[in-house]
Parts: sequence; structure tokens; C-alpha cells
Amino acid sequence: MADMRCDKCRFWNPNDGEVGECRRFPPRLDKNLYSNADLPKGTDGFFGWFVRTDGGDWCGEFQPISQKSFSTIGQLAERYHQPEWKVRRVVDSLSSEIPRAGKYRMVPNDLLPAIEAKLHNSAPGEEGKS
Repeated sequence: MADMRCDKCRFWNPNDGEVGECRRFPPRLDKNLYSNADLPKGTDGFFGWFVRTDGGDWCGEFQPISQKSFSTIGQLAERYHQPEWKVRRVVDSLSSEIPRAGKYRMVPNDLLPAIEAKLHNSAPGEEGKS
């Protein structure tokens, strides 16, 4: 079970360090726990949420990351041990159209060799730029 951890699963979306959300299923709809006075104007009190887990948790729905066809900029930065701004710059320089899911760029994994090569060949001294 040690290899079947959430942080090794294709459905896990890291949020803060070792905590993330399982994206295996659509968000659950739940009634807001706040009073109606605390809700933004025009809301009905319902909201969607994904199951939050620790990276070391596991379940029976596990699928390894290798089956994942897209990666986010944050996931690529973590994978290549590079700052997000640098990975974003490399991804933006590619001639391929990068799809988005909300605020996230969904980088197709077939572009990873080109991204890795550009990161490896980037000019020194670019650190700290944004």
C-alpha cells in the first residue's frame, strides 16, 4: 500500500504541502454551514467541494500518475524542481495551444520532453524574474 498513496495518484490535486483534493469524482454539493446573513448576496447557500486528503492517505480508486495525460504548471515545477514562473515561461514559449481548466493550464504530457529540454537549456541568471 505504500506506493498507492494519494500523492502518487493521478486524481490527486495538491493544495498546501501534504494536503490536497481528490478529483476522482465530481464535487459534492453541500448546504453552506453559515447563516444566511453571512452569505454573499444572490447565493443559495449550496457549494461544491472535493474530498480533502493527506498525501499519505490511500483508497481503492488509486491510479498511478503515469496514466495522467495532463499536468499543471505547479505539478511541472515540482517535478523539475524549478520555480513556477520559469516553467510557465517555457510552456508559454511552446507553439502548442495549452488548454485551461479554470485558472490552471493543463499541459499535455506529450510536451514534457520539450519542456524538460528547454528548462535544461535555459540561460543562467534568469532566477528571480517573474
